[in-house]
Amino acid sequence: MAAGCDILDFNGRNPELPELLNSGIEISKRAQAQPKPSQNPVPAGINRGGVDLDNLRGTHKSEQSVLDFSRTNWLCLYRERSTNREKPQRAPRTPHESWRAANILRLTHERRKVHLPFFKVAYFVLFKRARHSIVVPRRMDLITEHRVKKEAESFIASIDQSVICDLASSFHPAKKQCRIFSDVKKGGFNICFPVEFAQDAVDDGKPQRWMVRVPVLPRLAFAEEKIRGEIATMKFIAEKTTIPIPKLHGYSVNSNNQLGLPFLLLEFIEGKSLFTVKFRELPRPQRCELFSKLGDIYIQLFQHKFDRIGALTLDSKDENWVFAHNRPLSVLMNDQALAGIDPPFVEPNHTFQSTIDYVYTIHQALLNDFHQGRDSIMDEADARGYLYSLHMSRRFLMEWVQPEHNHGPFILNHGDLRSANILVDDDLNILSVLDWEWSHTIPVQMFVPPSWLDGLELVGTAKMPGRLIYESELFNFRMETREREIKYHPECRTFDDLPLEKIWAKSLKSPAVFIALGLLQPLYFGNIYWSVIEYNYYGKERNNDKKRLEEFYSLENNEKEREASAAETSRT
Repeated sequence: MAAGCDILDFNGRNPELPELLNSGIEISKRAQAQPKPSQNPVPAGINRGGVDLDNLRGTHKSEQSVLDFSRTNWLCLYRERSTNREKPQRAPRTPHESWRAANILRLTHERRKVHLPFFKVAYFVLFKRARHSIVVPRRMDLITEHRVKKEAESFIASIDQSVICDLASSFHPAKKQCRIFSDVKKGGFNICFPVEFAQDAVDDGKPQRWMVRVPVLPRLAFAEEKIRGEIATMKFIAEKTTIPIPKLHGYSVNSNNQLGLPFLLLEFIEGKSLFTVKFRELPRPQRCELFSKLGDIYIQLFQHKFDRIGALTLDSKDENWVFAHNRPLSVLMNDQALAGIDPPFVEPNHTFQSTIDYVYTIHQALLNDFHQGRDSIMDEADARGYLYSLHMSRRFLMEWVQPEHNHGPFILNHGDLRSANILVDDDLNILSVLDWEWSHTIPVQMFVPPSWLDGLELVGTAKMPGRLIYESELFNFRMETREREIKYHPECRTFDDLPLEKIWAKSLKSPAVFIALGLLQPLYFGNIYWSVIEYNYYGKERNNDKKRLEEFYSLENNEKEREASAAETSRT
């Protein structure tokens, strides 16, 4: 089943169509009066043709309404007027998602025309799951996402910013007054208010700054559990490692405070996101030095081993971290619960003693999404490909688990170590690692470097030729990390004796490392199956996936017939 594109007819499919079309008329009128910008070459892999949304001007809200035509699995290409660059967008929630889609689109897929009323021509791309999964997969169906978005907007609007300042002042040692000095930062699960404290006459240097971080409760199914886990993890990291993280000035895990909401008061870190760094343009020595610094984070985390898979939490007094019996919360669990797909097999006090049990649970969550998700599939062909990949991947996952590591060790892992969550200075020194909210212990086989070492996200990384580039950068990362690790273990006479290097020498080979990355980001596991597992396992026969699908469902139907026949025989 190859990726395909179809002409999309929006008539009658969108309840907001009249409103969107009215917005489109106004934008179109303004567009006709504007000169069309010059056409830059499209990145390799995209057919030339021009995007006729180039001229669309108007308010951001109106343009976003137009882009919302893209619906669930469609990606709209448009040209950003300020930079004259083509960008893909599928109503992304964050700039990170837009960037992710852009990189994948550079490597794969085609686009075709879609004729819309009142517009000239727009190009949309439809991503089929069978060979290429959705480029920015939704964790929730559109109905749930719309509801949660509206509730989150109302929640954010209800926060009194003057109380935010009073709250920060009450925790300041000198009770200084403060003000919100910059734009409020809105993330996927939190809203952050940067505050600056007043300076006295005796003060010198820069004013003290904090970040007041408030969880967006409508986006969290297990808010207090998540917050307690994040605070406990930050306390553990600060106590046991030298990994740079923001200093914790105060917190509340519930609403029993003057704000009436849970919150964290964090040190404000001046720096730029590693996400803004163009890895491929860095000189090799500078890139290797950055890999060495990133590797140091993994080395320090690897030094602390746990006897099961679970999450840190706070003690009964909400003061100190403990590792007791708390489940490993994940973004997937959170969003499935919000969508009404409650995973009953992971109770709050449930931890895992083996890698196989944990991997099986992740796989079951994907099956859960397939069977209960409102828009987990697009059509019959997509459903057949999706279900086939889920059933086939179970076998490969069981083979992937190494018996010697099935019962540990288990390592504390950052739950969302994207480049956007790492702050660096101009010399690429790591200033802080942010957002430890989904952290928990994981099997040692899943303790692998990030998927963005080549500047791409996992979907682009797993597919050729991005896979070759990533494997090259992964080797460089491993080499720099083992050079760093020898400083922690001067007693080791060879690299083969280094604890982390000994593990990575096996687990960072393909396809094992991609299976680990897919388990860390389960919504992309379908991409891993088609781009890596099938690619490696079937070799020259990998393009005969249509035949394998037919055989798979033929066997399933035959099995059902045999079961029905046996049941009939037993009755007679």
